[in-house]
Amino acid sequence: MTRLACALRSSPERRDESERLSREAITIARRLDDPESLSYALGGRFWATWWPENPEERTVIVSELADVAKKIGDQERIADTYAMLFMSLSERGLMADARREAANLSRYTKEIRQPALHWYGTVNLSELALIEGAFDRADELLTIEMGSAGLVTSARDDVSASRMQRFLLRREQGRVAEEEATVRASIDEFPWYPVHRAALVLLLMDQGRAPEARIIFDGLARDDFSAIYVDNEWLLGMGVAAEACSLLGDTAAAGVLYRRLEPFAGRHAIGHILGGTCNVPHGYTSCVMLPPVLRYNATVNADRQAWVSEALGRPGISAADAVAELVADLGLPGTLRAVGVNSEQLDRIAEESMHDRWVHTNPRKIAGPADVRVLLDAAW
Repeated sequence: MTRLACALRSSPERRDESERLSREAITIARRLDDPESLSYALGGRFWATWWPENPEERTVIVSELADVAKKIGDQERIADTYAMLFMSLSERGLMADARREAANLSRYTKEIRQPALHWYGTVNLSELALIEGAFDRADELLTIEMGSAGLVTSARDDVSASRMQRFLLRREQGRVAEEEATVRASIDEFPWYPVHRAALVLLLMDQGRAPEARIIFDGLARDDFSAIYVDNEWLLGMGVAAEACSLLGDTAAAGVLYRRLEPFAGRHAIGHILGGTCNVPHGYTSCVMLPPVLRYNATVNADRQAWVSEALGRPGISAADAVAELVADLGLPGTLRAVGVNSEQLDRIAEESMHDRWVHTNPRKIAGPADVRVLLDAAW
């Protein structure tokens, strides 16, 4: 029952069945009072319902699974719990906690010395290195990750994930052309992960091959992007598709993507952490943080900010003031206090923000949590 539920996770028309079967499997395992069965059912429930809308619910599942797995000494299931926690925490923007679980998983897989779990202990560290812009480190980890021997999952998820990580890395390094053959192979080998098709659109656009990119993008965009069905890869696939859409300048498709992604808006450097830590909608985080960030960056890009003021019909005043006026005129919140952020949370937000890759792309260098705290205090 658990295995069937997992098999149905990526079938859009059978999500309800996947949810029901995995829930019933747990009920049966509890009635049997069999810890091994319960451990298996709880793990299956996580994988069967690994959807973008429920990271909090999945975190609760993992908490119980961790207790049961440790009691019965199931090493593979214990490793699962570290990986599951990393996934759920990072989806919520709780990056310090996610980093801890990734380190726990790496340490644990080295301790138990199971070759099949070697990749498991590396893939999340590679993801963190990419997020933080530590590209040399990511390159080293990917060499290890892609050199793991043996079958990790029957669907070869390890191969798919490693290839996608290397595509993202090579794109940041300006070497994306090296990945074309691999991306095309991944489209054929992993048709159930349409994120590889979206990646090819980006690769082609980066090389100035817009007509080819348009054909592939139009296939993805058909029927409101139904090809990118809602499973564990949906947010990544839609995020890549959104960037491709922007590069193509497709406003009609952009409207569809916006509507579909809007419910997940709370998951942009400081804004990412405000959303994940304090449950602040992403639109509100932009209202609150954009004016102080513009003031912070004005020393290095005032000429470009002047264009913003002009576009808003307020030439002669700072972009920060022009944006703040717009926010106020729209009746939207303009301070952290107004969106329910407590002063006691500011230090943690500052620390967590340094783990978000976009902090490190800011026009003016943000050297550490103290710089972020200056911005937060200005927004308070």
